[in-house]
Amino acid sequence: MYELRSLAWGASGKAILTWLPGAVVESVINRVTASPATGFAPPSVAVIMRELRRIRERGYAISKGEQTPGAVGLAAPVFGESGQVFGDLCITVPEFRFSPKDERHLAELIVTRANKLSELLRAPCMNRVAF
Repeated sequence: MYELRSLAWGASGKAILTWLPGAVVESVINRVTASPATGFAPPSVAVIMRELRRIRERGYAISKGEQTPGAVGLAAPVFGESGQVFGDLCITVPEFRFSPKDERHLAELIVTRANKLSELLRAPCMNRVAF
């Protein structure tokens, strides 16, 4: 808590990173260090970029134990009036309570609520993902 962490780790960070300008994404990826939860080395740039493309396509990020050991996170981007990513909505579930069959339902809830919040912030529709 109260520590700066790379946007390259965890659902919340990746849900934001995915929608940032390319130069910012490149800068973040070039500075990523070991996982704060496991100490594992970061994946290659190609692997991270592939994951960010998948996140953009499906509208949400999911991670398991990347930021917090034993936790599963699902996050969807929230956009502001300028059309740029403003933040995200994230739900974190203890891994022992999470089942892969829950992913679709939880993702739909988080994406729907993030889209609603984006609407309230007057975000242009073009950046929001429909689930």
